[in-house]
Amino acid sequence: MITTIARKEFTEIVRDGRFRWMAAILLALLMTALLSGWQRYEGMLAEQRAAQSATDAQFVEQGPKNPHAGAHFGNYAFKPAGPLTFFDNGVENYTGVSVWMEAHIQNPAENRRARDRSAVQRFGDLTGGLILQVLLPLMIIFLGFTAFSGERERGTLRQLMSLGLPARQLLWGKALGIGAAVAIVLLPCLIIGGLLLATLPADDHVIDMPVRTMLLVLAYTAYAATFLFLTLAVSAIVRQSQSALLVLVGIWAFGVFLAPRAAAQFSEWLYPTPAAVEIQRDIARDGAEGLDGMSREVKLMQARQALMEEYQVTDMQELPVSWTGEMLQTLEEIDFEVFDHHFLGLQDTYLAQQRISDRIGLIAPMLVLRTLSMGLSGTDLLHHFQFVNTAETVRRDMVTKMNADIKNNSRTGQFYVSDGTIFSAVEEFESVYQPPQLGALMAEYRWNWIVLLLWLAGSFWLARQAVGRLEI
Repeated sequence: MITTIARKEFTEIVRDGRFRWMAAILLALLMTALLSGWQRYEGMLAEQRAAQSATDAQFVEQGPKNPHAGAHFGNYAFKPAGPLTFFDNGVENYTGVSVWMEAHIQNPAENRRARDRSAVQRFGDLTGGLILQVLLPLMIIFLGFTAFSGERERGTLRQLMSLGLPARQLLWGKALGIGAAVAIVLLPCLIIGGLLLATLPADDHVIDMPVRTMLLVLAYTAYAATFLFLTLAVSAIVRQSQSALLVLVGIWAFGVFLAPRAAAQFSEWLYPTPAAVEIQRDIARDGAEGLDGMSREVKLMQARQALMEEYQVTDMQELPVSWTGEMLQTLEEIDFEVFDHHFLGLQDTYLAQQRISDRIGLIAPMLVLRTLSMGLSGTDLLHHFQFVNTAETVRRDMVTKMNADIKNNSRTGQFYVSDGTIFSAVEEFESVYQPPQLGALMAEYRWNWIVLLLWLAGSFWLARQAVGRLEI
């Protein structure tokens, strides 16, 4: 009986002209988004690898130079993009893709793509993830809002009920029929997307791509099934098809447009983001005065005294090493502490805002799906913070080795010129960078999975109750 109902529902849907138009539009948008995302990713990957190789070569081939001057010459770190970026580019356009690594300064990520775009383009790229999050629920609503209310209006619901058909069979038959109609639209896109993903260059940083892809499919399937059961529930509760459509479109508009904006405003209110000018001012103040109240001058005097005690000398001229190198490293370590305090604190603020937004996903499933999609695609805040923190690790390694070379091989400090081999001792960014592992992502986003499954279970329960209480 379930198969019979599903076949009947599927046949009615595919014969409907509305389905053909909706299927054609959604299929065209998805294919366009996947192909353009694939092309954009290939070009971006080639640019990133070429730029990283060129800037690494420039740093290593500086030649004879004072190591500290070489540290000021600096180097770039470019953000590696994972293959699934072509499906969901997340926050990539707004967080920056390169970091300038130089002595004394921890620079934020720059070259945000949104800055180079028109006002309309800044709203975001057309991606497969965006289309599925926004338009797929709308398609399910238009296909299913007459599932029960339409039967009631046509008088066929009375016939079904007179057969003594169990509510469970009626619900599953309707769900499978509508789901099959949606599947014939999405299946070609899933196949094309898989083929496009297979043609992309392998990413040595991401070894669990098949698992991430499977989890993405599962997350979007749960999201679609949630809207399917919600649609069936409303169609069973509301007697008129037109009213059912209005209710469902209202639910869709709230979850897709109103809730995300309200969540962003609320999270910003709970955890305000300091202005860039304030952060720079606080960093300069804490660098001079010290987080512990001990000034930079006092710490330099303590480092100088400790160095003399280490080598058991009473005069700086008797030191077998360069005080200049030790002084430069001391200044860097003072700054390390200040940078960690402010930049890691800023990262905690952004993550707290995101978690608040995810908590609000209890009233809008798109919020939790959006974060899950970005995380599995490698375009979320965790991946961005991993990038900037790794760049900072490489920067600190660079300045530490430069200062150590001055300290151990020079008595003239700033007038010392190395033979240039020290520059090749600095680790390259790409050899150090490792994206967040899948286990860490699952732990961070376990709330999102729980909420998504709660939405699925709740919508199914609601549909089951609504169909079970159908009245003629």
